[in-house]
Amino acid sequence: MLNSWIVTLPAILVLTIAIITHRVLISLVSGIVLACAIITNFNIGDTLSLTFSSILKETQIINLISGSGTYDHLYTFGFLTTLGIIIQLMAHTGGIHAYTHMLARFITHRRTAETTSLLISSSFFLDDYLSNLTTGSIMRSLTDKFKIPRAKLAFLLDSMGAPLCLLIPLSSWMAFILVQLQESGISNNLHESPVILADPFTLYISCIPYQLYTLLIVVSAWLIVRKQLSFGSMRQFEQIAHHTGNLFGGKESVGRVATQETKTFVHGQTSLANFIIPIGSFLIGIPLFALYYAHWHPLQGTIHWYQAIQNSEVILRSLWSASFTSFIITTIFLFIRKSLTISALIKIIHAGALLMLNSLIVLTLAWALSNLLKNDLQTGSYLAQLVIQAVCPAILPITFFATALFATAATGSSWGTISVLLPIGLPMLASLAQQTMHTAIITPAQIPLLLPVLGAIFCGALAGSQISPISDSTVISAASAGCHHLDHVRTQLFYGLPAIIASCIGFILFAFLSTSTLSLTCIIALCCIITIMIILTINKYQNKL
Repeated sequence: MLNSWIVTLPAILVLTIAIITHRVLISLVSGIVLACAIITNFNIGDTLSLTFSSILKETQIINLISGSGTYDHLYTFGFLTTLGIIIQLMAHTGGIHAYTHMLARFITHRRTAETTSLLISSSFFLDDYLSNLTTGSIMRSLTDKFKIPRAKLAFLLDSMGAPLCLLIPLSSWMAFILVQLQESGISNNLHESPVILADPFTLYISCIPYQLYTLLIVVSAWLIVRKQLSFGSMRQFEQIAHHTGNLFGGKESVGRVATQETKTFVHGQTSLANFIIPIGSFLIGIPLFALYYAHWHPLQGTIHWYQAIQNSEVILRSLWSASFTSFIITTIFLFIRKSLTISALIKIIHAGALLMLNSLIVLTLAWALSNLLKNDLQTGSYLAQLVIQAVCPAILPITFFATALFATAATGSSWGTISVLLPIGLPMLASLAQQTMHTAIITPAQIPLLLPVLGAIFCGALAGSQISPISDSTVISAASAGCHHLDHVRTQLFYGLPAIIASCIGFILFAFLSTSTLSLTCIIALCCIITIMIILTINKYQNKL
């Protein structure tokens, strides 16, 4: 029964309830309960027990008590909570106010404000959580000043956070992908009997130009901002903000903490140092802790630094350690300057934790649902096998892109989709090459479609996460911008569609053109032109209405 269409029902239920009720928590819990019911053959007692244990498992509290297992979710909780506290600390002591005041001297209209958001996001490419949360805390007051709706800010955050992590190979995404490539059989060591003989890091770098959607969504964001274009659902939000000043599409604001922390905590010395010290110590701490936890040393011969951090848990642990260290350093600094008191610190810690509470709950539920769909129901594998086994090799890039997109949109887990599709796609490509080349050792040069397929999987998973109401990408972006979660999902969908359509065309072209540098350049240029033309056409059409 599990290897049938029924495994897609929880994802369909989540999407349906989210669209109808606009309540993310209810939709996620409903999806989890249905998934558990299917797994337990609809036994009520077993369903309730599995529901509770599935959610508890994602908190990793049991792992902490037993001292075994992984702690990546706990590190994520700690990192997000500590970063929320640091954000409140900077707001309380005037660090954010001083930084935004400095930026305000150069920001004279809404286009400059939106451009500044893109630029700040670009400087926090180490992690998409870091980028979204930090940029959102800095830019909210500036975008509010120019009546930019919170949904627009959420789009700006989401369109730069994860995409830059994929395009710049020094991020938490890089660590995860390198591990997945290794586990899927990519190695340059013949003794490991690799599926494909290649260095994972070099292969990752080589496939970056083939991540069409990733490139196009960044281009789309810059075009929309610089040309001040407005279309789809976002147009209504911007019109309401312009005419009424309501930044939430005519709805009530999102919670007390998300919308009022600046007014509540900004006082004391408004020194730029109160922003530079926490952010600077945090950014410096991330690579240092990553290399420390990976047991790397510059004198270790041929072991490169990127080999030392090819572990996603190392990256998450480093983010938490760096954020906690930054909090300690900043607190000591502020106490020395007499800019902080014990009572104020207690309030700040409470407010910072409360700021991230809803996001942590949604993330826990999303992880629980994603785990059930991936490991128990195997929804991603079912969709992948259903689609991929029925196509010819020439159209594998577009097939993997579409499969990754829909699987991620359904499950909410971009990393989960990547971990499912890589072990399916890489052996498939290697097997096809072996039949053609009649050799047991396969290299990337012998698989022309290898890089397009890898690019399709990575950017397809990214595209799916940006249109999924249950992905951590949309959760964090909406929380950081302080907008309604499903408003962000709806408006992001319209802005992402041109890049998705152009990417589909680009991956189809790989079936007819070679993967040479000239062909790749032409495909990228064509996709950019198509994306721009679609955006300009839709914008022009809506202006006439």
